[in-house]
Amino acid sequence: MGPERRRRRYNNNAGSSLLPSASTASRGNFDCPKCQKTYKWYRGLHRHLKYECGKAPRFKCPYCMYTGKHRSHVYSHIKSNHSNKPVYALDTQQG
Repeated sequence: MGPERRRRRYNNNAGSSLLPSASTASRGNFDCPKCQKTYKWYRGLHRHLKYECGKAPRFKCPYCMYTGKHRSHVYSHIKSNHSNKPVYALDTQQG
């Protein structure tokens, strides 16, 4: 793409009308329209709406009942709480 390339806009039918366009500003105070969390960067708000806000934790520790919304959080949990075991997370949404 040439110089006319534009930033992607958040386009999810569930919440596209709730978010400001990211084409002019990517840094500032971005508030979640659902839970009022504030993000310094637009990409943080986008990640929050896509994976976190109002959603059940997707990943589970294979060694205990810990769950997390991000695989990396479960990895960190395993490294600090189950240090002698292999590091992997169970995906509860895989079919």
